[in-house]
Amino acid sequence: MQRHQIDNTFLHQAMLEENNMQMEEEKILDSISKNDGKDFWNDLAECINIMTDMLLNSLQIIICLVILIVLFFVVF
Repeated sequence: MQRHQIDNTFLHQAMLEENNMQMEEEKILDSISKNDGKDFWNDLAECINIMTDMLLNSLQIIICLVILIVLFFVVF
């Protein structure tokens, strides 16, 4: 009987969490629909910043690999 009650408590808690998630999703969708592209330039600038950071990180990795290869051939 107690286990059944615990299962019901977990089920109730899961249902509350799902309801909270649905409410949060609705808030996000409402805020997106209210924006109507007003923050387009901010989003674009943020996207460009992220892309340049990724490119710089890739470039650093490539430079490190080239240095390691050159050092390998210099040593051997």
